Amino acid sequence: MGIHLKKSKEISKALQMYEKALQLLGPITPSSTKEIQLEAAPILINVGSAHLAMKQPEHAQPVLQQALDIRREHLGEDHKLTIAAAKWLAKCTDAPPPEAEET
Repeated sequence: MGIHLKKSKEISKALQMYEKALQLLGPITPSSTKEIQLEAAPILINVGSAHLAMKQPEHAQPVLQQALDIRREHLGEDHKLTIAAAKWLAKCTDAPPPEAEET
């Protein structure tokens, strides 16, 4: 539903839905289970992308950093979802995102 609202340019409503989803998960801390943290990561990215769409990179950066940190810890640096999170974070900082290493 949140993604539909975002595509419909109802970004503030989408952001409210994403934030409600995070509230339902409870506090996301280093002591949260791996499963909860990985469930929260895409929601955090949605929150960050909504803030970016609203031209609020200062609000997007911390949640996108949290999503990246979670994915780095549990999936590894070279996982495609970790790289995707890094690309979202790079949109806040204008820094080039890391690329996956060819193996």
